Amino acid sequence: MNSSKHENDARQVIAVLDKIIASNESIIGVCDKCRALAERCASPAKLEKRTAQLIVMHYSNLCAAGGGASALPGMIPAVGTVMSIFGAGALDAMLALKFELEMTLALSHLGGFDISDPRERKLAFLLACASLEEAYDSEHEMSLLGIMDLAM
Repeated sequence: MNSSKHENDARQVIAVLDKIIASNESIIGVCDKCRALAERCASPAKLEKRTAQLIVMHYSNLCAAGGGASALPGMIPAVGTVMSIFGAGALDAMLALKFELEMTLALSHLGGFDISDPRERKLAFLLACASLEEAYDSEHEMSLLGIMDLAM
């Protein structure tokens, strides 16, 4: 009973995240812009790696901006503080997960995967969720670094 409830909750979270992430065209557009920028400053041998670095940098900046924006209500005395305590953390976590999923999809597209295919899209979601799980598990820190090395 308890595991089916967790599975249902996980499916609901994935359904919500699938609705709030950017469209495939937008993600592919980010990949194309990063590739064009990488072509200007990287040798052909290092083009893929530099493109991946630019994609990670793009989504990292978006995540940082989202975190800063979620802290803005805290600047309003009293009411803003209460809002930031109860709502900003959830908003920040949701934005971070949104941008991580978009980055994973962008890197998957860069690697030649078809992000419009539902199976490959689910694999990208699984990779993002697995890396999150390992990020909070100190025993698997090295494998998380291995995932990050693949992206960079």
